Amino acid sequence: MLAAEFAEFPGKGALGLRISRGVLFSGVMGEYRSNSKKILVLGNLRSSGANLKITLSHPSIDEIWVCGSSAIELEKKLAAFIKS
Repeated sequence: MLAAEFAEFPGKGALGLRISRGVLFSGVMGEYRSNSKKILVLGNLRSSGANLKITLSHPSIDEIWVCGSSAIELEKKLAAFIKS
């Protein structure tokens, strides 16, 4: 993990091409590719303004966006994990 920070969600168009199947009620959740960048979006954009961007150095994924109320809890857990 390189970084975990709250950021403004870039929008569906900026994520790139969606490569995962559509989810029920057609949300933004899923996997996207833009050139060589691979992005995974989890959560519900409509439930909260909190969007956690996790940047990774991993061959199969570059970024994970966690959206919604779970983003706040996850950021606290990641901060505690990094400190220990």
